[in-house]
Amino acid sequence: MFIESKEYQRILEIMPVVCIDFFIVYNNKVFLGKRTNQPYKGEWFVPGWRIQKWEQQEEVFERKLFEETGIRPEDIASKFLLWVYDTQFIGNAFDPIMPTHTINITYGVELKWVVKIQPDSQNEIFESFSIEWDNQLLPYIQNLMREYISCI
Repeated sequence: MFIESKEYQRILEIMPVVCIDFFIVYNNKVFLGKRTNQPYKGEWFVPGWRIQKWEQQEEVFERKLFEETGIRPEDIASKFLLWVYDTQFIGNAFDPIMPTHTINITYGVELKWVVKIQPDSQNEIFESFSIEWDNQLLPYIQNLMREYISCI
């Protein structure tokens, strides 16, 4: 279901948005994209997208993972629910100061082999980072790293 920009902007003003995020790991490194748009423009972040009405998590998982990274189901060694986060931040694609609230269903995605991750329109490049606390990364990403370490 496509949501017109004006309607989506109104949704962001009045309610939280449910998103699916991907914490993609290979060889003890996580792949993060450098964002090209708000929120977090210019920051390293996990790929992800909002879940639209009537979409099932599994459907969104496979479709968005492929669209945002080029990763196919056969590339995945394992996947698991890493954590559900309640995030609140300032700014979005429409308004740099409007508060935004998201509920992020975050999956750990462990790859079978190295995959060249293809950036989409939201990321200029993907790079791999060691999975350890790094104060140069956003607190959300640091929390995901800690959660992942506690799961392995």
